[in-house]
Amino acid sequence: MPGLTVALSTYGFLLNGRWIDDGPVLPVRSPYTGETVAHVVAATKRHAEEAIAAAVEAFAVTRRIPAYERQRVLQRVSDQMASRSEEFARMMALEAGKPIKTARG
Repeated sequence: MPGLTVALSTYGFLLNGRWIDDGPVLPVRSPYTGETVAHVVAATKRHAEEAIAAAVEAFAVTRRIPAYERQRVLQRVSDQMASRSEEFARMMALEAGKPIKTARG
């Protein structure tokens, strides 16, 4: 895919409010070219158990938050994602081997 280059990065994941980078690292390969386009940290069983426990705790808190406040938080998340839409589209195009126009859609 000409013109679709990104710096090869390693991406962790967010777990209970902190970034995790201590699991096994796996390559993400483009099905279009077969080249490695990034690396990701894979979650372990311990990570999954911690995520479940954190979700149970978070639900106990968020279920008491008024709907208008939850909507405000979700709108802020949506706005932040929209501000990075081109970055997301480029990564989807590389990872899925799809045209950038399709990824943008």
